[in-house]
Amino acid sequence: MGAAVTAMERRGILTEAGNMNREIKKINALIISSMVNVERLADKIAFLEKEKKPLNRKKKRKHI
Repeated sequence: MGAAVTAMERRGILTEAGNMNREIKKINALIISSMVNVERLADKIAFLEKEKKPLNRKKKRKHI
């Protein structure tokens, strides 16, 4: 945003550039939140995969 738009926004006058900037900030926050959630889910999947391996081994031994 330019100086004039920034001054208008400070005075409480909404501008198109200010509106776009606010939308971009919201979208960026959603992207960051999504990335954090994906990382958490990946960690959970990795943990569950580790836990699943010993269970599969125990099941195979019982069938022998």
